[in-house]
Amino acid sequence: MALRGKVAIITGSSSGIGAGIAVAFAKEGAKLSLTGRNQKNLEDVVKNCKKAGCQDVLINVGDVTKDAFRKTLVETTKKKFGKIDILVNNAGISGLSPLTSTTKEQYDRIMAVNVEAPLFLTQLVAPHLIETKGNVVNTSSCGTSMIFPNSGVSVMSKVAIDTFTRYLAQELSSHGVRVNSINPRLCTQQHNVNDVD
Repeated sequence: MALRGKVAIITGSSSGIGAGIAVAFAKEGAKLSLTGRNQKNLEDVVKNCKKAGCQDVLINVGDVTKDAFRKTLVETTKKKFGKIDILVNNAGISGLSPLTSTTKEQYDRIMAVNVEAPLFLTQLVAPHLIETKGNVVNTSSCGTSMIFPNSGVSVMSKVAIDTFTRYLAQELSSHGVRVNSINPRLCTQQHNVNDVD
């Protein structure tokens, strides 16, 4: 129960890696603030977290690219649990498209979800993490060191996350906040750039 009593916000937790992180944290005793855009999926994840031993779960359904939603997420988490110890910036999208034919709309959507949302959510959570000497975990991709055809813009966004992680770690280290990233393998399936876990 390494995370007993810790409060964790996990974005993109309605499916995939985020859902897995939520259940793993539940097994370790964390209190969870889960968010995604699919309420039914989130409710299913909550059930799995409760089976894993976590009875203290908050869900917020919404879009992490929206300023108002990010503020609501942080405020409701602090109100329910009284503190925030961990932020997992996991929400992400990919879109298979050659760089030579990627549209502006595809580019903007991927960057908004994968880069802008983690940056501005972290800014809101940072003061709380400084209070608790907490942690930030960013989900990147092994694509930052490997080539996956037609994934150029998605991987560009994850290179930005790797850089964000290094610089944020340097900025927050003096406050006792640790910042790390995980770099899992990219899924090889086509994804709709409007789908956010």
